[in-house]
Amino acid sequence: MLNLKPECCLNELARKLGIDRHNIERAVKSELSIKFRQLKKRIRLERAVNLLKARHRVKQIALILGYRSLQAFSRFFKNQTGRAPRRFVS
Repeated sequence: MLNLKPECCLNELARKLGIDRHNIERAVKSELSIKFRQLKKRIRLERAVNLLKARHRVKQIALILGYRSLQAFSRFFKNQTGRAPRRFVS
């Protein structure tokens, strides 16, 4: 599974897959018309939404996704959805 932690980088993924990072970037851009960074944000947001719908606590979701603080996760989520995580499901 793709490391969803914010500090995960393309170089790490390339090393694990044994593929040049530029090939990964080109493939993502070609297939999805977005940058790798955007893909990672999209995957992270989708996972957060699914966990919220499953009634996980916001702090637990932040930890699962690798955020160092609840505030950092909440800021990311609100920037992406326009709503705070606590208000998303309610």
